[in-house]
Amino acid sequence: MSGRLEYQAPVEVSQEQRASALASGDERKIADAMLFCALNGEDYEFTSKALVLCSRSEDVSIRALAVICISHILRVFGRIPEGNAEDILVSAATSGLKPLTGNAQSVLEDLSEWRLDLHKTILRRIEQYNQDDPSAE
Repeated sequence: MSGRLEYQAPVEVSQEQRASALASGDERKIADAMLFCALNGEDYEFTSKALVLCSRSEDVSIRALAVICISHILRVFGRIPEGNAEDILVSAATSGLKPLTGNAQSVLEDLSEWRLDLHKTILRRIEQYNQDDPSAE
């Protein structure tokens, strides 16, 4: 990625076009598609798949976007793909990469207000990771 992603209101496109954008490898198209999915609440299953896809990107900015989109998805749909969201948040929180750890912290703060049970589960997993990895902070 050549620089930091900055917010731009995503342009409405069809689900087929969003799927194509997510698979394109173009960080701007991927970001626009992920944001549209997370903010517009049209299709929970598609949005969940997009979240997982973006969270596995080699591009840290795209992974950071996926992390912050967890809160948007929770707000819009009233739920998140829990197993995947937990894994994404634990991975981000323990990555040592500031864009990921910062966004994970923001999402955890949101979860502490809306989903205390999930918040506690994720904090336990992070704590366990830190105990298992002596190099972790």
